Amino acid sequence: MPKGLPGPSRGLVRRFDQQVLRFLDTMVNNRQDAEDLAQDTFVKAYKNIHRFNPEYKFATWLFYHCQTHGNELLLRFPSDTCQRP
Repeated sequence: MPKGLPGPSRGLVRRFDQQVLRFLDTMVNNRQDAEDLAQDTFVKAYKNIHRFNPEYKFATWLFYHCQTHGNELLLRFPSDTCQRP
């Protein structure tokens, strides 16, 4: 769980952390990178929560960010396993 997030955000992390981690692990095929990406995703989601439209599901918005961060890593380090140097 990312450190420094306020209490209500920790609840969202607990609710979605395993789903986000599984999604990213499958996407980048590297557990360590997936853990780093998951943490970055939650921090960035918290910083951009003001952009969330409550007319839509939070999970959809969050997983859009997951996919974006995963794609960024895959573009920077294209290979079967995206282990960063």
